[in-house]
Amino acid sequence: MDYKPSEIKLIGKETFRPHLATLAVITLIFMLVNSLLSGDAYVRKSLISTLIFCLITGPLTLSSAMIYFRLSCGTKPQATDVLLGFQKNFVSAVFLAVLRTIFIFLWSLLLVVPGLIKAYSYSMSAYILAREPEIDPNDAIKKSMAFMDGHKLDLLVLHISFIGWLLLTAVTAGIAGLYAIPYMNASVTEFFNRVYEERTGISGGSGGYGPSDDDGVGVFAASFFGGGEDEPSFTPAGNVRKPEGFEEPPTIIDADPDLDLDELEDIEENDF
Repeated sequence: MDYKPSEIKLIGKETFRPHLATLAVITLIFMLVNSLLSGDAYVRKSLISTLIFCLITGPLTLSSAMIYFRLSCGTKPQATDVLLGFQKNFVSAVFLAVLRTIFIFLWSLLLVVPGLIKAYSYSMSAYILAREPEIDPNDAIKKSMAFMDGHKLDLLVLHISFIGWLLLTAVTAGIAGLYAIPYMNASVTEFFNRVYEERTGISGGSGGYGPSDDDGVGVFAASFFGGGEDEPSFTPAGNVRKPEGFEEPPTIIDADPDLDLDELEDIEENDF
């Protein structure tokens, strides 16, 4: 499997650019929420405030993973998708955020490098939860660690390739981020899909949640934000790769056991 940043970014760009307007709105919402949380120092001062922080960032992280994962499956994003992590698997999303925060904090006590390595080890856990909604959060972390074994450097190189865009985002007070962040997220999602396929043999861009999974909260949110009810539904599929040259066998239709052979000959003569 090829993990060249240039190839992954090319596919990422092709994926997000047709939906840039919607993704820019979604990105702006995420940026505003992140700015509010990072601007309030109290969110890091106690256990309770850390839990509150995870209550917000956990579902938002899952929302982002679901948005770009579904986009890689061909599902059109909507502004209401920022609420996906709150509508679906909210408890798992929060639990996952708490576990990641605790584990990374503990590893960071051994200096910055171990914490950074573990952050990359756990980096695919939200995508795995989006891809496999029934998975336990702790198992999602373990699976992410297994997936990223031998690929942490590949993801680091991919991230480094976006340094220019991140600097431009800082210089423009976040404006360039409305383009750069969707670009980066779509590329990381493509990276995840490749790792998932390599490890499981199943295409990463299949399964998971789709628009047809909306509950009452989703219907309310769609009406509030003006989301369309006629969006095409996404049906989970295994999408297992078939061997090269594979052809579907012909469909065999059972003959009517009560059909007389003389009647069959008469039918053939009349038709031909």
